Amino acid sequence: MKAVHFGAGNIGRGFIGLLLSQAGYHVSFVDVNEQVIDAINDKQQYNVLLADESQEKIPVSNISGINSMKEPEAVIEVIVEADIITTAVGASILPIIADLLAKGLTKRLETANAPLNVIACENMIGGSALLKDEVMKKVTTEAANVLLTHVGFPNAAVDRIVPNQSHEDILTVSVEPYSEWVVDQSMMVGDLPDING
Repeated sequence: MKAVHFGAGNIGRGFIGLLLSQAGYHVSFVDVNEQVIDAINDKQQYNVLLADESQEKIPVSNISGINSMKEPEAVIEVIVEADIITTAVGASILPIIADLLAKGLTKRLETANAPLNVIACENMIGGSALLKDEVMKKVTTEAANVLLTHVGFPNAAVDRIVPNQSHEDILTVSVEPYSEWVVDQSMMVGDLPDING
């Protein structure tokens, strides 16, 4: 199973990427931060630390990274093969990633008919709906009509506190133990993904 996650920041690595990896997905992180992407590809794993008395260390593996500025074609290819797409880039960046997402989804229509859900995990209401609107502005009317039947953009709410970070390893991220990821199932297409948490 393959997941594409836009945003390799603290929430991307410490929450969504962690859950996707634990659910058995290979997670391709897409970001413009060259240092982080290079570290992901070099180490191919990182640790999430729980910020409580236990200081539990949770290893995250089965990952790779793509620099969307340098390798846009590689991003398009992973979108074509994805089983799920998620974001944690910040609300203001959703319109920016919509162009690459639109290109990937359009190419996907040429080769794959499997249903796909794109879930914006942002600190906002209606993030996926906003992303959907931005993507639809960048595809043809014909492609938009097909995408609407094959690709779901379910809205989601996420909650995980990430305290200030002070780790030597650029990929290690500390998170509060409590987390919540709520997705509107009525807006999803295909089978529900089996993701604990």
